[in-house]
Amino acid sequence: MVDDTVVTGSSPVRPTRSGPAQRAGDIHQQGRRRGVVALERRLIEWDEWSHRRSSSTTTPKSLRTYATTWLPERTAVRGLKPKPVSEYQSYLDRLIFSALGDLRLKDVTSATIRGWVGGRTGRHRD
Repeated sequence: MVDDTVVTGSSPVRPTRSGPAQRAGDIHQQGRRRGVVALERRLIEWDEWSHRRSSSTTTPKSLRTYATTWLPERTAVRGLKPKPVSEYQSYLDRLIFSALGDLRLKDVTSATIRGWVGGRTGRHRD
């Protein structure tokens, strides 16, 4: 493969592509950027984001802390009626917070949930 990089001044410049190859490359880059943005949003939401991935000065959110703010926000966004909201809060209080509430969000994995559900039903599937 031939490297067609042209050096101009202090930074290399690649010739521009045009046509389907360029559009495919652009679409790929846009998809990667969207994925990175989605990941960053999730890290921010979980209080796990830090500048340049250095150690964060904030304490990571627990599932309890997140759910306590999530339910009212979800209620407002979705326009949920009072009965479902009270049922969700009851599930959180009776079932979820007692077992998983103090876990950091990043530690709540599908394996964690499977183990919790398996323990509640007497079955454990991996």
